[in-house]
Amino acid sequence: MQVKVKWLSGLLVVLLVLGLSGCMAQQRRMKYVQSNTPTLFFHGGGSSYHAEEHMVQAAENAGVTTSVIRAMGLKKGRFKNS
Repeated sequence: MQVKVKWLSGLLVVLLVLGLSGCMAQQRRMKYVQSNTPTLFFHGGGSSYHAEEHMVQAAENAGVTTSVIRAMGLKKGRFKNS
């Protein structure tokens, strides 16, 4: 009888570990959400667009973006796409 209880307890532990590892793998795959909402990166005054190049490059390398649009602010308060 005790052998049967130990065997069932061991089986329960193995199933629990396998179930939890499957959940962890699922969470790793669902790291990014595809959305039509843009992500905006701004640099501080007196700086240039080079300040956010590393963040944009990291997003491209991670596969979360396929396009980048750079808007340059003009002194008149308008924007120019480049």
